[in-house]
Amino acid sequence: MNIITSLSRFFKRIFNKDNLNICLYLLGTVCLFLSCQTLKSSSIIKTDNIRYNNCLKILSPQLYQNDVTKVCMILNHKESFEDFVYNIMFTMVLVHLFVPNRMKINLNSLLYWSIAHLSAIIFSIISEFEIFQFSIDSMTKINTSHILILGIPGIIIFFVLLRQIYYYKINIGLIILFILSYLITYFIFLSYSNNIIFHFHHALVAGFISMFFSDYNSRFDRICHAINLGIIVQGLCFFRNSELFLFYVPIMNSPDLTFMIIITLIFFCIWGLIAFLKNKFYIEIEDEDDTYFELRNLL
Repeated sequence: MNIITSLSRFFKRIFNKDNLNICLYLLGTVCLFLSCQTLKSSSIIKTDNIRYNNCLKILSPQLYQNDVTKVCMILNHKESFEDFVYNIMFTMVLVHLFVPNRMKINLNSLLYWSIAHLSAIIFSIISEFEIFQFSIDSMTKINTSHILILGIPGIIIFFVLLRQIYYYKINIGLIILFILSYLITYFIFLSYSNNIIFHFHHALVAGFISMFFSDYNSRFDRICHAINLGIIVQGLCFFRNSELFLFYVPIMNSPDLTFMIIITLIFFCIWGLIAFLKNKFYIEIEDEDDTYFELRNLL
């Protein structure tokens, strides 16, 4: 009887309302990904197979067929069924990590998911027009059309984000984590090469912007968050995990032993120093919601 009672309590804890809402949110993310994949597989989205087919013809006499297919798929960014399946899992895990549970619990609505789907579809179709087919990176030569395409929405987004910081709560914890992660990545690249190229993928930019819309009680925040989620999932579906890459360097060999010893010691020292400072000076903050703040309360 005690075992039955314990199991009953266990399942009630697991399948409580909040956990079910989190599961529904993640299932909604999977449905959004599958919708993007369906659009990607349709004739609406153009695919250029000429280079891929030429690669198969050139390498077929030289390698085994399976190796030829793998090499040509990698060179031409072709997606296999295995990539498709793992990409679903990757997208779900990434969304689960970077969308707070409090938002997943409160954002399950028909309006939210309709806007997210519409955002993904519109962005996919817009990307098919040649005028929008350019990259935002340190190698891009910006022309007048690029300035207009980036400038007008950029100004609007800038003032909206300022409004969010001033009036509404932003997820400062995630924003700091996001910035620190890429700063660490940049300095590791810089320690090996100063020839670093910046490339701002649209899913990465949308992911960062989404962190400024964390007041789930606000209809405006929910709509903006849904728009960004649609762009994030669309990017991950179409371009996989490369959407998270911000820095690129020329192809180099794997780091040697000396480099690894130095960088490992540096990170161990940083880890130890932060642990020491935490134990020595850290003051416990009682407010559980300390990752959110309103700027106007500080003025």
